[in-house]
Amino acid sequence: MKVTIEIPRDVLDKLEEELKEVKKPEAAVKTAVNAAAKTIQKNLSVKAASEYRYKGKKSAFMAASKINKATAKDPEAEIVFSGKVNEMQDFNLRNRKNGLAGAVLKSQRIRTLKGSTGKAFLVKFSNGHEAVATRQPPSKTIKKRGSKYTKHSAALRTWASPSIPIMAGGERVYGQLEEESRNIVLEEIEKVMAKLVNQGGNG
Repeated sequence: MKVTIEIPRDVLDKLEEELKEVKKPEAAVKTAVNAAAKTIQKNLSVKAASEYRYKGKKSAFMAASKINKATAKDPEAEIVFSGKVNEMQDFNLRNRKNGLAGAVLKSQRIRTLKGSTGKAFLVKFSNGHEAVATRQPPSKTIKKRGSKYTKHSAALRTWASPSIPIMAGGERVYGQLEEESRNIVLEEIEKVMAKLVNQGGNG
């Protein structure tokens, strides 16, 4: 998942006009964009941690993201989130008397995990990997001729949960912060402009 931090074209045109007397105006623009990217990266991580029951919390989202910084030649920064699909165990999974229980979103009630064939359970594969799984129904199970469908012969369906890029880039996180992020870019530009004006006045 990638978030591009850039200055709107109309704002950039205005900046070029106002900064034409300033030496190396590209450096000022670069500074504003990179400062905005850093703030937005933090905001996305905080928001994601507040929406999801992910065990890694804010620090995991920060660690899974990086900023490709803007330069004087290219005044555009990118925030890139990376990561694999998560397991249900990464989301506050609980082992209760009546079975495994959990939830991905903080807005969801923690409840018993089950599919059409029964409750979910933890399974350990031969490679040591553990996952939450349920049994597939008969129509999804490949059976040998003459064999009967049982809870032991049925194929497994493992449960996956959203990756960090999906969480950070979704409607619940970036979708809620998109407008705020644009405003942060404009605020950082105003800070740089004010600093340059003050420097000019002191000169």
